[in-house]
Amino acid sequence: AREFLGVSTGSLNERLFISPFPFVNEQGQPLLPAQQPEARLMQGENLTGANATDVRLRRDHGREMELSVTGTPLSTEDGGISGAIMVAHDVTARRKLERRTHSALDALLVMAESLVSSEVSAQPGETSQVVMQHLAELTSRVLDGEGAVMVVLAAGTDKIEDVVSTGFDEALESALQARLQGKLLAECLHDPDLVRPLREGHAYSLDMRKSPYQEIRPLDHLELALFIPLRLRNDLVGVLILYPTDPRRLYLAEEITLAEAVGKLVALVIERERLLREREEARASSLAARETTQRMDEFVGIVSHELKTPLTSLRGNLQLAKRYLKRSLPTGDELENQSVEMTKLVLSLLDRAEQQLMAQNRLVNDLVDVTRIQIDKLELQIARCDLKHLVQEIIDDQRSLIATRTILFEPPLEEIKVLADAQRVGQVVNNYLSNALKYSDKEKPVLVQIELLESAVQVSVHDEGPGISLEAQQRIWERFYRVPGIEVRSGAGVGLGLGLHICRTIIEQQGGAVGVESVQGQGSTFWFTLPYAQSLKTPEEYSSGVNN
Repeated sequence: AREFLGVSTGSLNERLFISPFPFVNEQGQPLLPAQQPEARLMQGENLTGANATDVRLRRDHGREMELSVTGTPLSTEDGGISGAIMVAHDVTARRKLERRTHSALDALLVMAESLVSSEVSAQPGETSQVVMQHLAELTSRVLDGEGAVMVVLAAGTDKIEDVVSTGFDEALESALQARLQGKLLAECLHDPDLVRPLREGHAYSLDMRKSPYQEIRPLDHLELALFIPLRLRNDLVGVLILYPTDPRRLYLAEEITLAEAVGKLVALVIERERLLREREEARASSLAARETTQRMDEFVGIVSHELKTPLTSLRGNLQLAKRYLKRSLPTGDELENQSVEMTKLVLSLLDRAEQQLMAQNRLVNDLVDVTRIQIDKLELQIARCDLKHLVQEIIDDQRSLIATRTILFEPPLEEIKVLADAQRVGQVVNNYLSNALKYSDKEKPVLVQIELLESAVQVSVHDEGPGISLEAQQRIWERFYRVPGIEVRSGAGVGLGLGLHICRTIIEQQGGAVGVESVQGQGSTFWFTLPYAQSLKTPEEYSSGVNN
């Protein structure tokens, strides 16, 4: 009793008499006489169960104790009160732990909220260290620490990538960061065996007075440190080192478990911040790429237009020159004249120039088309047309241009009606046929077929060229993609890798599909389908009510 109450006077053999207990409330103010537990007992009040009271006792040396007071009055035979029995339990440590638990729950709630809210996240212009600093402060508050140091490891390594601390002055925090950043975790702990329990998710305390740990001991009076693993999906992503307020404090098993739980939550928040940062970086990169592509497409559109105008004029002039030269050619015996030979040479040169102009014009047209596709402005003039007649015209044009090549085609007997842009579909057929002729030997034939499927019409072009690998078949419809290792075997080799990309867009925008079947060394078959529209109406017919 003397030790409990802090009474230092009197002999142990003497009966102990004390003055009324100096009880105070939670605010440190003395209780009124009627509020004193002994006064309530003498009034006949039972202080048991839920009626027990908590008070504080201010001892002589100024230290306060927290007491849980229970008691019962003693009754006489006639019902009077002759005294009371009062029992006071010292609950100072228990109440302190309860307050710490409440504080821990509040801080844990803030951490949990940070997982589903952007309030804890670094704002634009800030860094992830702001978030880490906040987490270190919260953890220090949860576990009653004087200060804390958090180290985050680089992904998949033991190298310390980031260091933040709390509870120390700015100069000390900077020194800690310079001392730890870039080093291996085992190197800082001076013992690889100390890393193993952290990897397994176990927190532990360490006596920092031992010499190897001077590097991670911020202040001399900090004798103990609690090492808390930050783990995510069984991977160690960092460590939080907590220095308790009481330098000689021993952590209970429950507190160690709480520390490990806090470490898991901190790791989740760090991972969330990393994912958010990567998402923002990816979004910024995507926006930059999109803007660059848009500007490039605009540039290509302008350049294509400016190139096409003089090309059209030049091509017209070349055609007029050829026409006049042909009309001026003499006949009969005069053909041996030297001027006639010169005229033929000029005609040959003009033919070659026109072919080159046509090739360049085709490139410009491809650039214009791909630009329109990128800005979603590729216009189609849909009307009912005969696909058989359209394919036949393209084949006839190619035969006239390359008379030495064999193009096989057996057209169906009946008309093949489709709703399509005839000029654009002809562009696709011409591209397929040109490629087949270009990438196959001169003596090899090219086969063109039209087949009626269940609800569509399929046009295919087969060549006996080198064939295309499976990997290349997956990419052949991409912009600017050209199959590596495939050489032109006849004709001109001009191309930007845009033709098939444009073909796919043209066909798909008309409700069709494209594809390729190829085996290396056995040639290739490029095909496209369009919906069979023998009895369907054009958009104009729908709008005007015409039925066909």
